[in-house]
Amino acid sequence: MPEKTEEDWIKTAHEFYELTNFPNVIGAIDGKHIRIVQPQNSGSSFFNYKKFYSCVLMAWTDADYKFVHIAYGSSSDFEIFKSSQMGKVLIENRLNIPSGQHLPYDDNGPVMPFYVVGDEALGLSSHILRPYKEKF
Repeated sequence: MPEKTEEDWIKTAHEFYELTNFPNVIGAIDGKHIRIVQPQNSGSSFFNYKKFYSCVLMAWTDADYKFVHIAYGSSSDFEIFKSSQMGKVLIENRLNIPSGQHLPYDDNGPVMPFYVVGDEALGLSSHILRPYKEKF
């Protein structure tokens, strides 16, 4: 994963905000099952919950839909993410991500963190925003 400066992350967040009106986003992460023919002697290793054989592509994209980092595997999205370089450096806060900034048009409000958006398959971290799981 290329090393970015704090200024690079702020620029990325600005690009996301311009496109989505959603502040402080520095990336989007998700996994996609790519259908494959069962590899020889693999048993059920590549058989997924959707009832077909697949390899999972986990991707982090920027505001322009460009891949920033990818990882792949045959396990769950979370397992692939946490064992990948992108997952490790994000969870361990080793990416030079700024501590936060005020929300647009609210210079007197609290400083909010920068984060990557993902789905519920990702674990909780200070730089990951995912849907709230509880049902009402």
